Amino acid sequence: MNPKPIRHASAAPRVAAALVAAAMAAAPSLAGIKYWDDPAFRAYGIGDYVQDGLVVNYDGILNAGPDAAHDPAATTWVNCANPGTYNMTRYSFDGSAWAAGAAAGSWTDDGFVFAKDAVFHESTSFTVPSRYTIQTLVDATAAAQNGIGYLLCDYNANNWNKCSLCIRSSGFWRHGVDNTCCFTVHSDHRPAFQAGSFSYATAMLDETDGVVFAGTEAPWTASTDSYGRYGHSTLPSAQSAVTFADGYSIGGHYPKTDELFSGTLKSYRFYDRVLSDAEVAHNRQVDSARFFGALATTNVVVAVEDGSRITAAETAGEAYFVEGEYTFTAAGGAGLGYRLSVPNGNGGWRTLQGFTEGGSYTYATGTSPALVKLEWRLPRPFLMIVR
Repeated sequence: MNPKPIRHASAAPRVAAALVAAAMAAAPSLAGIKYWDDPAFRAYGIGDYVQDGLVVNYDGILNAGPDAAHDPAATTWVNCANPGTYNMTRYSFDGSAWAAGAAAGSWTDDGFVFAKDAVFHESTSFTVPSRYTIQTLVDATAAAQNGIGYLLCDYNANNWNKCSLCIRSSGFWRHGVDNTCCFTVHSDHRPAFQAGSFSYATAMLDETDGVVFAGTEAPWTASTDSYGRYGHSTLPSAQSAVTFADGYSIGGHYPKTDELFSGTLKSYRFYDRVLSDAEVAHNRQVDSARFFGALATTNVVVAVEDGSRITAAETAGEAYFVEGEYTFTAAGGAGLGYRLSVPNGNGGWRTLQGFTEGGSYTYATGTSPALVKLEWRLPRPFLMIVR
């Protein structure tokens, strides 16, 4: 099921997987991913990610830039956040030496496939602040890394322990921070990764606290130790900004040839600030829509009891994702109202609120149920039997 997003505020809901599954059984698939921007709706685009603080955005769909078509032979990965700055050059390794060009690796229509023989590198110096957010969307298994596969690292790994992100074949992410400390999230402690592949990952540093996680809630309050086994590590002291004088790499630590990444990178974003949980969740929705043709969450399913007499403004039989607050409306004459239901835990629905007269219902994330079925109804006629 592909819910239509309805965007009227910045807050993003969080819906449990079981609830999403119930919604998927209750509503048909939609054609295309669109969000409601009353009175018209339009498709999600590259500009729908959180823009505040966005420094680089390497997008697998728009690899040639935000205003250009996808280039299946691209040797430059254009920074969609600011084309012309930090564009990445593609390098291939032939077993003995690196060379710029497309000899190794390959593009799909929405990402780049690394096979431990290709990297993208930009030699311009890059400053990593003491507060940042890294968001990635990858299709890669831990076992394929054969030890370590770096998704992000600076030139020659000179500052790998200041800011880096890799997958270890033992089954977890490692987010390198601070001079002497790197922390990891082990799959046995925060098993939020999808089906054994590392799909979503967000890494953040907030001066003295670092986290790495796969969902939409940063584990700032999780238990911490020197290995960050719960996705959170408190550093001995605040990490200062660090400058990668010779730039940084995606897919390895060019020009070194060990610890290269294996898998497909679909999206990589770097922010010079710490995103909120709501912003992380919002970006994940945009990724889900653009790359998978579906949204990660649903919170309203619309139904109509009698389609011949009731006209719903939001199409019946479809599912919606609301950000913030949105009012659903319908018309159908005197006595029109609605009934609200929530998942019953067995794949069906149970009544939450009986018939309520009125032609509008307002859903608000945070106060309304995580998932609700809105059914527009007319009063049933009273039948009197005379004997």
